[in-house]
Amino acid sequence: MLFILGNLYLKAGDVTEAFRSYERVYKYYEAGDVYSYFPQWFATMIIERRYEQLQQVYPKEPIPVEKKKREQYTTLLVFQALRCLYQGYQNDFLQIIKDELQHDCIVEDENLLLATNLREIGVFITVCALARLTRAQVQDLLKSDSIRFFVTQDNECLNILECYISLDYKSLISKLKLFYQEYSQDFIFKKFNFSEVLTDKLVKQYLQPYKKISIQKIVNIMGLNQELALDYLKKLIQNNQVNFLYDPIQEVLVQKETEKTKKYETYQKAVKVIASFLHKKQKQMLRYHLGIVHNENGSKNKQDVIELGNMHGFSTLNKMVNQFMNFESR
Repeated sequence: MLFILGNLYLKAGDVTEAFRSYERVYKYYEAGDVYSYFPQWFATMIIERRYEQLQQVYPKEPIPVEKKKREQYTTLLVFQALRCLYQGYQNDFLQIIKDELQHDCIVEDENLLLATNLREIGVFITVCALARLTRAQVQDLLKSDSIRFFVTQDNECLNILECYISLDYKSLISKLKLFYQEYSQDFIFKKFNFSEVLTDKLVKQYLQPYKKISIQKIVNIMGLNQELALDYLKKLIQNNQVNFLYDPIQEVLVQKETEKTKKYETYQKAVKVIASFLHKKQKQMLRYHLGIVHNENGSKNKQDVIELGNMHGFSTLNKMVNQFMNFESR
């Protein structure tokens, strides 16, 4: 059997010859017997970077009933997810793991270990989620049992995602730096420049709520190199990637005033003026009617005030009664 020959090549460490043996099996002999050699074949495809071929021959099989075959089926799905990752389809990588994997059938068998391991997949899930998803989407992602299975292989992965959700930038950057050091030579980290991509995204996200912020604060929180930070921030400004201007005297970034921000600030001021006016008028009316109740009944009966307020449409009266009952009757 050719697939047995492929297994022998694989055991001997000759991945290329193993791949060729499995390919011949598929073409000429046993294409239908997918679980006898597909997990091994897919592992060699990932190692040999035959991503297009993996996509073409991926079997459309129903989920098996037998436990062992379900585990093999799940391993094929993991290789399919890795194929998406290596080709740059990071959202597809996350979606396959989130929606298609049965977490109780994920095994770190010898075929998976040829290409990667469970912890490493958890790391890839973490950096892809940070690079591609919003905080709300990451929260939704963590509801998946399969995603949690992988990211809890190393609790730092889960901690990083939780820091991202809670906007704890200082802890997030500190933990990510350890990943960058560990995976500095990793093929995926190098190919997709995760260090630069995540720094860009997190700096831009961190700056969003500020109208004015010191360069030193950005350096401290984001863990940027002191000497390179200013050049990096200036480049973001020049490329219109952030809506700020640099003030060299105070060494701060100041938000640029745009037509949109002008309109928003005018709107906020208008809301405050109207709210203040309505509050004064409402207070005057309440005092006036409290005086009537007091004069007619000789008391400030709380229930009378509530009923009177409801009659005049004061929807927030129940919350305000205790405060207004302290006013002097007029």
